[in-house]
Amino acid sequence: ATSTSSEVLDGDVSVANRNDAPCALPIDAKTAEEDKPFTFTLPAGTFVAPDNDALSYSVRRNGAVLSGGWLSFDPSTLTFSGTPGQSDVGLHQILVAVTDGGPENFVAQSSFTLEVREVNDVPTVSAVGPTTIDEDTETAPLAFTVGDVETALGSLQVSVSSNNATLLTEGSLVLGGRGDNSDIVVKHVNKERGGANI
Repeated sequence: ATSTSSEVLDGDVSVANRNDAPCALPIDAKTAEEDKPFTFTLPAGTFVAPDNDALSYSVRRNGAVLSGGWLSFDPSTLTFSGTPGQSDVGLHQILVAVTDGGPENFVAQSSFTLEVREVNDVPTVSAVGPTTIDEDTETAPLAFTVGDVETALGSLQVSVSSNNATLLTEGSLVLGGRGDNSDIVVKHVNKERGGANI
């Protein structure tokens, strides 16, 4: 027969705590519309610190630090917000990075594409002040301007009408010029008197 013996060593084992890097999940692409308010909050769990460290956020748009401009980021609510203009139409690459503040200063990051879509803007027409003319006369050319952020001035079609067709009959309103150098001549061609909006 063979005899065996065993011995148990009594001692302490310590495990050193290591700082773990934060984790990041993908962020879906987003869309915004020109001249309309945009809001997007990062979903819960997009960035996680395994050691429950407080995370610090930084954001870049198209490679530059997000500062000023139409889009802002609130790190306390993890919310993007802003109203893009016509010059902001297009694709924007948004990079969100977090650091855990540990000794190694670990970084995690996730990015997404934000597309700002163009919206057809209403053309503009400058105001023409109140005008009075005598019977059987006509005004001097009354200057006004038209504009549109998407359409060239030469491609705009300008028309004119009156809310009093009896007073200002067809041919009473004569357009001249073009674009930022337009004018209108108002002619009184009948015996009617009164007022009209043009």
